[in-house]
Amino acid sequence: MTQISVEQDAVESLLGKYRSFIDDVDAALAAFPGVVDGGLASEKIGIIAEAVVRLGKLATVAEEALCQVTSEVVEALLDEDQDAADVFAGLEGYGLL
Repeated sequence: MTQISVEQDAVESLLGKYRSFIDDVDAALAAFPGVVDGGLASEKIGIIAEAVVRLGKLATVAEEALCQVTSEVVEALLDEDQDAADVFAGLEGYGLL
């Protein structure tokens, strides 16, 4: 069996930096203007802008979920959960953690 070593504090530190980035993206999306004056193109610009904001918010929700799952997997691994260890062992590059 392969020995896996993970430092939970190090993983949480990395995820904290990533979560900070996610928060910055969320803040930028919230500041995005809801109404754009583009003359004849206003309707199309508004539809595009709305889609960009909606998809951006969806992406940040997904990324935050990935951070949460990573934290839970690391916690399970450190609790000597064999299923979690097997998942890590099957990942390419797992030794980098």
